Amino acid sequence: MKKQRGLVDVEKVPSEKGPPRKVYSLNAQGRECLEEFWRTWSFLAERLEQLRKGGK
Repeated sequence: MKKQRGLVDVEKVPSEKGPPRKVYSLNAQGRECLEEFWRTWSFLAERLEQLRKGGK
């Protein structure tokens, strides 16, 4: 979990049975990090596909 890096917000929500549940959601910084990950992943995936097809 990326709680330590400040990428998610944590909220305790009452539970019908047992202790409150922790609910994690991406915050603005987490969304930015995820978008950067997908940009990097797309770049790498495109290059790997080019290599697989024998191109440069």
